[in-house]
Amino acid sequence: MNRPTDIRIWLLARFLVLLPFLAKLSFEFLGFVPSKFWILVYQHGMHPYVNIGLCLFSGIPLILIALFNAKNLASISIFYRLFIVLVIAALWLQALLQIFFDPTVSSKMTMAAVFFASFMIVLYGWFLPRMLRLDDFLSLVGRTSQVLVLLSLAIWLMNPAVTFKGTRFIGVFKHIPYMVTCATLACTFTLVFLSRPQSVSKRVFEISLWLAGFWSLLLTGTRSATFAVILSVLIYFALLKPRTAKMQFLKFALVITSALAGLLFGHQMYDYGHRLIRGEQALGGRQAQDGVKARIEEIDRGFATFQESPWIGKGLLSKFHAQDSAEIAQYDAMKDPHNIFVSAGVLGGWSFIFLTVWGLVLATIGAFKNLRSAHLERRVLALYVLSQIPILIIYHVHLSLGGLADRLYWLTFGFLALTFHESFRNPNTGVHVKAS
Repeated sequence: MNRPTDIRIWLLARFLVLLPFLAKLSFEFLGFVPSKFWILVYQHGMHPYVNIGLCLFSGIPLILIALFNAKNLASISIFYRLFIVLVIAALWLQALLQIFFDPTVSSKMTMAAVFFASFMIVLYGWFLPRMLRLDDFLSLVGRTSQVLVLLSLAIWLMNPAVTFKGTRFIGVFKHIPYMVTCATLACTFTLVFLSRPQSVSKRVFEISLWLAGFWSLLLTGTRSATFAVILSVLIYFALLKPRTAKMQFLKFALVITSALAGLLFGHQMYDYGHRLIRGEQALGGRQAQDGVKARIEEIDRGFATFQESPWIGKGLLSKFHAQDSAEIAQYDAMKDPHNIFVSAGVLGGWSFIFLTVWGLVLATIGAFKNLRSAHLERRVLALYVLSQIPILIIYHVHLSLGGLADRLYWLTFGFLALTFHESFRNPNTGVHVKAS
């Protein structure tokens, strides 16, 4: 199946993929960008209002153009289509019920939040994946992440003060989660470039880029993301089908090395990993802390909030200090349940918990299905989603139009849901061939 070749689609689609990264950059390292300026600059970077405005003014024309080119869009799973429709319907219905039954809820702010969340899902979870080639998407996001990781490390060497928030590495981003997302993408999507036929020097260069991404991830001190990247690499090598004798020898050597390491240092590795998971062992510059205890406290706090309104939830603005405030700096981490099921319950009650479970099941099935694909790009995409599912579970529902991880997650879900009756570029010949 052919994708749209309209130059407008080509430009708008790629801009919308890059926008989440651009919106989260901090230019404090330049020395002359203010922390805040009117509605243009916020935290030394793009103001959230500008971010949302660019998303709307680029996304709406793209959707309209796509509707006129509907026959050229890639087909998508009916189960995923139904899931999207039900999620959006639930968001609007629950919002109306929350406004009707809770007098403290701001109707204008609540409806605006639901509109932006719905628009993000439709744009990034429905249209963009059907208008972009998967190999182009992985290359664009992978190379962008690599460049931003290298820039972050370069500035870290020259001016460490502006690249750390407390003891954790933020690089050229405004906050830690954005650096974590970028480093994770740089590591996982580099596997695509490593698997393509290339010279030894090129392969060494790609390995160096992976190591840069992994080092920056270690500097953030984020345990879950570090384990996710390690897991994706292990699965990648387990599924790797060597095309040459050298690759077969490399895979055999890695298996033997891993087996010997497990035999000789297994106990120490288990002890270190156990203490790391429990937060008793420091990672990077982050101080050791009991992560399990902290998560349980967050779940208990979120469950108490859920019990206040278990059927209709508290709404998308429940994570903020004041629901009727127009200020953008009102996010309250204490009100954000760091568990996707509790988070779903707080946002939309029992119905949204059911939809969240269904979404995770669909993502897991889609990922395992794509792991068996003959196409490298589909396998790497599946690796990324599989490695991120545990992280999704221990964090929250991603429904922010302005978020980096939110938009990237919905993009990858959309690609997983494609039936992939399309052409892929053969890395050996450069010729586009049909995918089944």
